[in-house]
Amino acid sequence: VRAEAVFLAKWKPGDFPTPEAGDTGKIRKFITLKYRDKKWYSRGAAPDDPPHPEPISKILPGEAPKIVVNRTAPPHDAPHKA
Repeated sequence: VRAEAVFLAKWKPGDFPTPEAGDTGKIRKFITLKYRDKKWYSRGAAPDDPPHPEPISKILPGEAPKIVVNRTAPPHDAPHKA
């Protein structure tokens, strides 16, 4: 994601639309422009800070379910004692 933010910082779909899967000529041209020619590159484009989490209420409609974390439970892949 960070690399994409840097290498496509100045890119707009109108500049060169994302090539369709299977169109090897356009894919090759897009990759050449993106990485070798650095047509849309900007070093300062990627944020240095990680994204800030948002409350789940902004994502889910209605009331968010209660989430409980049990820190004493073993991991799911841990062997069970008989």
